Amino acid sequence: MKTRNRDLIIRAAEIRHKPFHLSKNLRIVYILKGQITLEFVAGKAEVREGEIEIININEPVAFSGGSPGNVILIFEFDSNAAKISQPRIDKALYNCNTTLFYPCKTKHKYQEQLISKLLLIYNLYVHTEDHSLIRKTSQEIEDLIVDKFHDLKNMLMETEVSEVNLNRFLRIYDSIYLNSAGKLNLKEIAEKEYVSVQYLSKEFNEKLNINFKATVEYYKVIQAARYLITTNMSVTLVSENSGFSAPRYFYKQFSNYLKCTPMEFRAKIRREEEQIWEFPVDHDPVMDMIKRRMNVNLTSFGGSAGKDEAAYLDGGEDSQAYIADIKEDAEIIKDIFKEACQIKGRKPEARFELLAGDETAKLKRFLLRYDLRPVTMLISVDGDKKTPGELTYDVQEALSYMSILMNIASGRGIRSEFSWEISAMSESVDSILGYEPTEVIVGLLTFTFH
Repeated sequence: MKTRNRDLIIRAAEIRHKPFHLSKNLRIVYILKGQITLEFVAGKAEVREGEIEIININEPVAFSGGSPGNVILIFEFDSNAAKISQPRIDKALYNCNTTLFYPCKTKHKYQEQLISKLLLIYNLYVHTEDHSLIRKTSQEIEDLIVDKFHDLKNMLMETEVSEVNLNRFLRIYDSIYLNSAGKLNLKEIAEKEYVSVQYLSKEFNEKLNINFKATVEYYKVIQAARYLITTNMSVTLVSENSGFSAPRYFYKQFSNYLKCTPMEFRAKIRREEEQIWEFPVDHDPVMDMIKRRMNVNLTSFGGSAGKDEAAYLDGGEDSQAYIADIKEDAEIIKDIFKEACQIKGRKPEARFELLAGDETAKLKRFLLRYDLRPVTMLISVDGDKKTPGELTYDVQEALSYMSILMNIASGRGIRSEFSWEISAMSESVDSILGYEPTEVIVGLLTFTFH
């Protein structure tokens, strides 16, 4: 592994237990093997193999119930660096699948985007010293989280609120999050927003399924948990500094969320021991798990060329109709690729080229791969004047697009297979297909229509 990047730390570990704690940085846990339970103020959420979850900046969290032998990656993004591009990233809560307070998950397609970027940044972190590319990818991750993983925003989007109401709720959310320890008054907020108290109260109940007072109390309890974790402040002072009107009311609200008193919470933190065993992030078993995550399960076709391939290569009475079908299938794949680009937000640097019939035939003969399907896509990147880090970035980005493309195809009943082997023959393939010699072949992606 190369020198450490100060804006990002990736850790690999088996985690059984870690009591409630805070981090000044933004963290994402990615479960490569097994499972773990994350405990937040609002409750518990189990994160299973292949899933991710966000732990927000200064968010109280505990790890518990980790399965024996689990393997967990923790991506830790420096909060100061993150706030350069996203100044308010520490002023809200973001999540993937936890529905503990607002009953709304982030859409699966955005979680897939985030996973693909995590796989990309892992490979950059392990294999390159190009910190500028790591920072670039970190910023893409931070931008994606702020835009698509905001818990309140996602809840409101599901209720199809107007843009005016959405922006109003986000302003109120900011006020609650930043000033929960103060005296927040629904009447004053309503006046600032030029709406009636009755209207605003109704909007909270209908759009969020929770009232204004309960929302404020939730964030007060979060602040109280922070004090209990990080200070020796008396419980009475914690209650006062968290904005509660009286210690007895504080005890009631705290126990409602965390199922224990504030004193019991603090004692539990001090009593419990961590059960964490870290190992190198570039440890071979970890890298093997990452490779498996990057490669969608492949379907093996096997056998030699059948009737379809023979008609395609050699012509015949059915060849014209067959070619028409292939063209129609190719258009479907083009549309799927466009959809993948829309999900990612832009086109990739890499080249995703659907091969013409004669090009597929040439590769079949050259590779002795008569199992190649007629609808074949060649993935390549331009290696001209690129550093190893830049080339690695482009290749990993191409693989993330490919993963999304294959998932969309699978959802439409189209089988796909990716093959790496051709990447070792870049020069020969460039020559056969008439590509520039600097074109680095990543692999072949073939599609089968049922």
